[in-house]
This record gives sequence, C-alpha cells and structure tokens, in this order.
Amino acid sequence: MSTTSFLPRPASLSMAFSKRACHSLDPACYIDLPDLALERIISFIDCPRSRATVSLVCRKWHDMENYTRKEVTVAFCYTTTPSRLSGRFTKLQSLRVKDEDLQTLAQACGNRLRVLKLDRCSGFSTIGLQYITHYCRQLRVLFLDDSSIEDLSGNWLKELALHNSSLEVLNFHATFLSSIDVADLDAIAANCRLLRSLKVSDVELSKLSGVLSRATCLRELAGVSLSGNYGQGNGTLSSLPTGLTSLGLMYMGDDYGDTNIIPLIQPLAPGLKKLDLQLAGLSLEGHCQLLQHFNNLDVLEVLNGIGDEGLEVVGANCRNLRRLRVESGDRDFQQGLLEKGAQS
Repeated sequence: MSTTSFLPRPASLSMAFSKRACHSLDPACYIDLPDLALERIISFIDCPRSRATVSLVCRKWHDMENYTRKEVTVAFCYTTTPSRLSGRFTKLQSLRVKDEDLQTLAQACGNRLRVLKLDRCSGFSTIGLQYITHYCRQLRVLFLDDSSIEDLSGNWLKELALHNSSLEVLNFHATFLSSIDVADLDAIAANCRLLRSLKVSDVELSKLSGVLSRATCLRELAGVSLSGNYGQGNGTLSSLPTGLTSLGLMYMGDDYGDTNIIPLIQPLAPGLKKLDLQLAGLSLEGHCQLLQHFNNLDVLEVLNGIGDEGLEVVGANCRNLRRLRVESGDRDFQQGLLEKGAQS
C-alpha cells in the first residue's frame, strides 16, 4: 500500500497505517481517538486511495472521512448521483468531471438530456461543453455556476445558439469564461422564447440591450457589469426588464457606484424578490438610499460595508426578508475580486 506524507508526521501516525501496527496495537488506540484529533489527522490525507482505505477501518472513521472530504473525482458520470454525493460528503466543495465524461453523457443521452447542473465542478473545458450543446439540443437547463472551466473557445455557446430553442435557464456565473460572443447570446434570446434565467460572467450591460429586449420572459439576471461611464452614451437606464424578480450587478468603476447603480435598480424595487449587491460598489450612504425602497425583498446579499446604519434600513423596510447574507469585505476587497476575474 502506498504511503501518504503528513506535516507533521509523528512516528506513531505512520505505524497506525501499517498492517503490522494494526495487529499489534489495541484497536482502541487508533479507533477510539477523540473526534477532534481524528478529524485533524484525516484532514492531512490527500490521496484518494488512502482516504478510501481509511474509510474502511470502522464506522467512525468512515463517517469522519465523509465529513472531511472536500473534493471528489467521478471517473464515470453514471456511477453515482448528485443526491448520493451530497448526502455522503456534507462538506464537499468541488467535483471533478472530465471532458470524456461529458462526451459520453452527451452521446448516450442526446436530446433526452433536458437538465445539466455542474455546480462548482472542475476538471473539464469548453470542449466538453461543446459536446453537450451539440448533441443535446433539447436542453432546458444548463447550469455551470462557480465551476472552474478551461476556456478554449466559445463554440459551446455558438452550438447552443444554433440548435436550441428550448432553453429556460442559462447560468455560467462566476466561471470567468471570456470567449463569449454577445451575438450568440442575442440568438439564444431570440430562439428560446421561454428563457427566464440568464446568469453570465462579467458581460457589460451596454452590450446586452438586444438580449434583454428579446428575452421577454426573463425573470433572473446576474453577472452583468457596469462601467464607470454607464449612462453616458453607453446605455440607457431603461435597459433592465421591468419584470425581473432577481438581480445581481457588478460595478467596474474606480469610485463608488451610487450614481450608476441606484437609478438603474430603484425602478425595479416593487417586483424584485432577490437582490445581490456584493459587487455593486455602493457606499454606506448608497446602501441606505437604495434599500429603503425594497419592501418586497425575500433575499438580500451584501458586503459588510453596508454597516449598522444600512442594516437598520433593511430591518425597517424589508419586512418580508427571509434570508440576509452579509459577507466580509469592503470596496478594496470587491476590486480585488473583479481584478482576479479579469485576469482569469
């Protein structure tokens, strides 16, 4: 059996994984470790085969291995289901899927595949996505949110634009895919009349006027960005559909986004149920000015730059709020995220 290196690596730890030690020591010496110590030890094991061996020691070690596992590689897409994975590995952060898996899935299912969700997955490229969009022309949902995808071309989106008329949800938010032709998004909006959710990755709002005018059923929009001079010949304040119920915007200017973001979002206040302002670049005063109008919000996501004053405004006006997510970060933190995305 291959050995796994640990930092630190006490001699007793190495013995615990040898067959000789397993026979010579009282099982209680290594099986009945305190939960905190066992969690710490197993968290140092990266090799999948070693972790699989650890999970076979006893029920307690099996459960702790499940609890500490953050990444899983699926060798073949039919070997398990998302519900089984999430049920066993409760702290799972990423799933690796290969292009060959997507090719096999696409060719086997063809037009029978209607929903594909790859949430926070990695290990594949846009070539794999092109197999999906070429062979599976009746897709209703293509969900790639926060996945790490190697960007080799934009042909996957072109295939979707050419052959699909059934799409209702297109989500490649936070993937940092840059090989995106807005003309393909225009074609998707024109062909897919039931498109209700569009979440992109840093596409300028000024370039989406055609998409937004054609997507008459659109209810969710996220990942669109505004430059510092938005509204100065690059777009109009009527660019957002009035029927939106969920919205997330990014502001790319050097200053605060109050003067650009507030006039754009405020008219949508009566109908919005979910609002993501984490990358909107608003000042404390901007948060207070804007959020006093959103009486019907169910979900609000902000950075802690909203401050106590902003939270007081939320408490006084957003009486229907069911979920409030406040992430750590300020204006510099936001700019760092945007710069990282631009580099990717």
